[in-house]
Amino acid sequence: MISAKLEHYTCMVELLGHAGHLQEVENMVMAMLWKPHVAAQTALLGACRIHGNVEMVECVAKQILEMEPDNAADYGLVSNIYAAAGNRHLCENVKC
Repeated sequence: MISAKLEHYTCMVELLGHAGHLQEVENMVMAMLWKPHVAAQTALLGACRIHGNVEMVECVAKQILEMEPDNAADYGLVSNIYAAAGNRHLCENVKC
């Protein structure tokens, strides 16, 4: 039997997220044996971008930015998602 590792969870986040199963992905990430890792959260954020789920972006982005407050790429990704969704006011609130 193969034990699930962080890489397996991140892969499942990618697969399910791209298929549009965002709520299932969020539930899986929150139920992981490990503290949600930034890789899994970033994959979920990417899926939110693809499917235009700005509400979930807010929750996931907060967690990512708490885990990696000095990673400018995370701020850029969140800002770009808001801009693409037409939420300029939210885009302007994302600060490095």
